[in-house]
Amino acid sequence: MATQATEIAARPLPALHAVSPTLTIPTLQDVFRARTTIGRYLPSTPLIHPEALSARLGFELYLKCENLLPTGAFKVRGGIYLLSGLSAEARAR
Repeated sequence: MATQATEIAARPLPALHAVSPTLTIPTLQDVFRARTTIGRYLPSTPLIHPEALSARLGFELYLKCENLLPTGAFKVRGGIYLLSGLSAEARAR
């Protein structure tokens, strides 16, 4: 199974212009800005370290439990950040 994961990770990423002509790679500043924005609305989610599973897999595994958010899913983070960037006019629509 580890070989399969390596093969997937080794594939080259598509050129950015092939995905979207306006797509840009987020900077570290963008990540911190999003974290600050989202943090106003949602709590941090815990990392859980399942020791037995880590031992069985042969590496340290941590699970970020987004399912423990009030919404039960991680996708709300992207929605909150998207809405935070809208103009007042766009939000009103």
